[in-house]
Amino acid sequence: MTEARTSRRLGAFALLALVGVFAGVEISRSSVRPVHCGKDLEPTADTVVMLSASWCQYCAAARRYLVREKIEYCEYDVEQDAEGRRRYARMPVKVVPVLTLGKTKFIGFEQEEIEKALQARGLRPL
Repeated sequence: MTEARTSRRLGAFALLALVGVFAGVEISRSSVRPVHCGKDLEPTADTVVMLSASWCQYCAAARRYLVREKIEYCEYDVEQDAEGRRRYARMPVKVVPVLTLGKTKFIGFEQEEIEKALQARGLRPL
């Protein structure tokens, strides 16, 4: 095999490997299935409840965090779920995600704030 042909094959292999890595990252980002409130889980006072939308990347990040950390949560999709639309309509700020733990609301996804609230409730170690 000539040096040019070997170089082209290595370049093609490198490109395929790079595409595969990015495809794998994208699949792992989107592979967490939502837990729907009222269908998959009845929320309690210690359940993180999230108002979300299917297109929201911050919602997906929050979902991945909650699943990875084994935090009990469920969510209402503000576009697909009647209860989600009702709760969203009552919100003074129209953004997603909105996470609730007991009476504490988090506008947007701030992992550190959620951790602090879980620790304050005794649901996570300090």
